[in-house]
Amino acid sequence: IKDQGREDQARRIWTGGIVGVNRADGVVTGCLNNAALVHRSNPRLQCFGGIVGNNLGTVTTCANAAALSMGTSGTGSYSARCPNFGGIIGENAKGAVVSDVHNTGDLLISRTENTTGTEVRFGGVIGTNYAAIDGGASKNITNSGQVYYNTNITNQAIKYSLGGIVGYSEASISGVANSGYVLFNWASDANIASLVHLGGVVGYMKGAAELELSGCDNIGGASNAGEVNLAVKGGKGGHTGNYAGGILGYGETAVAISN
Repeated sequence: IKDQGREDQARRIWTGGIVGVNRADGVVTGCLNNAALVHRSNPRLQCFGGIVGNNLGTVTTCANAAALSMGTSGTGSYSARCPNFGGIIGENAKGAVVSDVHNTGDLLISRTENTTGTEVRFGGVIGTNYAAIDGGASKNITNSGQVYYNTNITNQAIKYSLGGIVGYSEASISGVANSGYVLFNWASDANIASLVHLGGVVGYMKGAAELELSGCDNIGGASNAGEVNLAVKGGKGGHTGNYAGGILGYGETAVAISN
């Protein structure tokens, strides 16, 4: 994680509905998570997934059908500085393999730490991705759950990357389909929202060379299916650097989008 540019802090947590960390020679297959995951802790960095928290190996033929949430609980307030939060995988490492995975559970973040260096990566299937993803012609990587960031706390100049399939990716993605509602709700009248990137498929993409985003669907329908909603109140004003797209929210470097 340190080598891939995130903070190297002592307080780190890897949480999954099935496996916390899947090493490079590990295979997680044929697994279904139906149990809600409720994350209530204050690590600086966390990988949080419905199936696997941090994946360096193979995840295939797996599904999450449960609600996942992190943030507040009753009168207690808990937050992470750099959450990697996904319906199936929190963080997917370079060289990892993912196929035939499906999320139908709703995902919610209600609080993150408000400090320099905070960055949120939040996806219906994968929070942070460093490996090429290909769901094939059958589009066997899907999300239909809600991806919902909801806050009214004082967060300013913090980078948020939310996607129906992947929140943040440094690798190409193809053959995936989202029909989940992607919503960023900034409920405060007084505070500035900045650097928000929302995509029906991917929130944010960045690569050393041109990346590809091909054969990807964002499917609309009833109950806000496929909707990408950047809901920011006017209030104080000054909101800046916020982007939303039906497929891709923001490409920092060249992204070839096709089909």
